[in-house]
Amino acid sequence: MTTHITFSIFQKNSSDRCCRRLHNHVKSSHVSLYIELLRNFAYYFNFTKKYISTMRWLFTFIVCLLLTNHLISQSLVGVQSNYSGSGYMALNPAELVSSNHYFDFTLFSVNIAADNDFMYLHNKDLTPYLFNNIIKRNNYPWQEVSKDDRTFYYDFHNNSKNKNLFEAIDINLFSCMFALNKKTALAFSINNRIYSNVTNIPSEIPMMMTYEFDSTFWNDNFSSNKKIRIANLDWSEIAIAYSRNIYERFLKKIDVGVTGKFLIGYAEAAATIDNVNFMIFNSDSLRINNSDAYLAYSLPFDYSLPFEDYNNEYGSFNKLLNKIKENSGIGFAFDLGFVYTKKADTKISNAKRRCMLPKSNYQWKLGISLTDIGAITFNKNAVEHHFLINDKILSAQNFDSISCFQDLTDTLSKMSYGTTDKSLVSNKVVIGLPTSLNLQFDYRLVKNFYIKLFWIQPFRLFKYSVTKVPKIAISPRYESDLIDFGIPVTLYNYSHANVGFFFRIACLTIGTENVGALCGFGKSHGTELYVSLKFYLTKGHCLGPERDACWSESAFVRNKEKHK
Repeated sequence: MTTHITFSIFQKNSSDRCCRRLHNHVKSSHVSLYIELLRNFAYYFNFTKKYISTMRWLFTFIVCLLLTNHLISQSLVGVQSNYSGSGYMALNPAELVSSNHYFDFTLFSVNIAADNDFMYLHNKDLTPYLFNNIIKRNNYPWQEVSKDDRTFYYDFHNNSKNKNLFEAIDINLFSCMFALNKKTALAFSINNRIYSNVTNIPSEIPMMMTYEFDSTFWNDNFSSNKKIRIANLDWSEIAIAYSRNIYERFLKKIDVGVTGKFLIGYAEAAATIDNVNFMIFNSDSLRINNSDAYLAYSLPFDYSLPFEDYNNEYGSFNKLLNKIKENSGIGFAFDLGFVYTKKADTKISNAKRRCMLPKSNYQWKLGISLTDIGAITFNKNAVEHHFLINDKILSAQNFDSISCFQDLTDTLSKMSYGTTDKSLVSNKVVIGLPTSLNLQFDYRLVKNFYIKLFWIQPFRLFKYSVTKVPKIAISPRYESDLIDFGIPVTLYNYSHANVGFFFRIACLTIGTENVGALCGFGKSHGTELYVSLKFYLTKGHCLGPERDACWSESAFVRNKEKHK
């Protein structure tokens, strides 16, 4: 939500208005400085003067998606059916062995997700929003909003609860699943992931940033009663999953699954701000009554290099890629899952071929899993600072000399301790993945019709961690070999609900979690878009010399002499 600020840093003469907005934000609030800084850290290395126009369009498009609908990436409520195959790795690896696929591979899968609970967009205004901000390529609309006469109809929730923002992009470069036998399955995937979150922000901060700290906010004390957490992490992961049936007797069946992940981190930025209390005097100054903050980052550029020299230093893709490689961090993670199944019959398969394995046939099943348990350690170009500011008056002059990131930390260190080097506490940063506890309950209504309940509760295992959106969802669906479709209803962050729709036709899956955004009714708090192309072989069908390319186990038995 601060795209215009990023542009102004790298294109100094392109927009004086943008530069003034950055200057006003920096000089007006210690808290907002952290927010603005960290929301842009992970993107700075992507912005060069040569690609300003392209990046402006791209981020405007993402912002449009942000205000369209919402879902947390990698939970993929809309595609968690018995035909998910390797897609089960996202939520519960134990379900791999019970998939209706005995082999599949994903050609591509892209998921874009975001959610917030402080602002919303009226869906009836989506079309003019897209027209004004993509086709005309206008600036980000917050620059045009005023209190009395808004040019675009979005608004804030009028309550005093602390606010949260979640964003995620998941790109599956490759994944595949293979059933070794009726009791065992393996899966493999390569993913690129970007997660960002801001949690426990005081409710006044988003409005302050929108209205540029006008007189409405002057001479009032603002504080947070909870620790503010800000985090961004960009990484790739190579994952291998193993799923096995460990118990089966009569109508009872228990499956387990585990996924091991090797992680390569490209960039991270995180902060915690505790006991913050401040007062804004005017648009040029404020007083920090107290603020206890930690700031940690590992980014692919030289912190002492002036902003205007970034284009010369990292202007080409190869230079930027080499710097990212030098800066990369390493980590490990794992997922663990269990599934208890109440079967619909007591038949035991004696299939001699993988293609003869029976499809799932159950009354209900209950799953529980822990996902993304792990972290990435950055010790190259990594720094962690501690700033402790009490009863300090900040004005524009405090930040006039800032030309690079080193200047910024030096200035904050001098405000905190009187010297420029005392704030540094470590050259190693550990940041956790978006760990979560997941529950799934799937019930078969009638043939091919199911209803599934999800609960996803994130939690942190490390001082700095990215996180997912807490959510509860119920998803009725129809599924078959060629077609899946369903209507998930999801409660996000325990505060707002949306109705979505997804469908699969053979290998192609498309879904959204906000039908209202497409139909022009209701409100949107975020975005979700997932598209995947997956090729698969289904259990119960074997490829053979019969005229029919798909034939059954009985056909194999009738022709077994010929096949010898």
